[in-house]
Amino acid sequence: GKGEALDRVAAEALRRGTPPWLIDLGGQTIVGSKTPMDKSWKISIAHPSKRGEPVLEVELDSGVLATSGGSERSISVNGQSINHILDPRSGQPAGFRGSVTVWHPRGFSADILSTALYVMGPEEGLSWAEARDIAVCFFVLSDDTTADSYQVDVRPSHIFRQRFLQDTN
Repeated sequence: GKGEALDRVAAEALRRGTPPWLIDLGGQTIVGSKTPMDKSWKISIAHPSKRGEPVLEVELDSGVLATSGGSERSISVNGQSINHILDPRSGQPAGFRGSVTVWHPRGFSADILSTALYVMGPEEGLSWAEARDIAVCFFVLSDDTTADSYQVDVRPSHIFRQRFLQDTN
């Protein structure tokens, strides 16, 4: 729903010819051109297990960044986290521990892709995205459950890397 809402806001802003703008609906961010200073907007992508902490900062000058993950709405049962995102292939909670961020020109598409790629997981999802030139980044939590601060393995597609990480590598 957030992606569709962002698309509708963008359409209205374009119709009205509004100045540069940014809307963040919590995990889904859209911008309507560069900032008033003609710079890209700095967007923080949340850590997959600690939503209040950034794991990566990128510069966005168009389109939508949508993030799907299990940290916000999952529940804990007998000390075990149960994911709120279901895998339609099994009907069970998705098994991936991390988050996925997708860039797309349209919010609806970014929203759908981030959830679908999350369900696929990093191996299958990254392969699928690479074959379709989708700008996606998987943030994979370490398997060390005793760590106070989970390590995050950042796995971008080549399109995401070109668009957002070209200055860091």
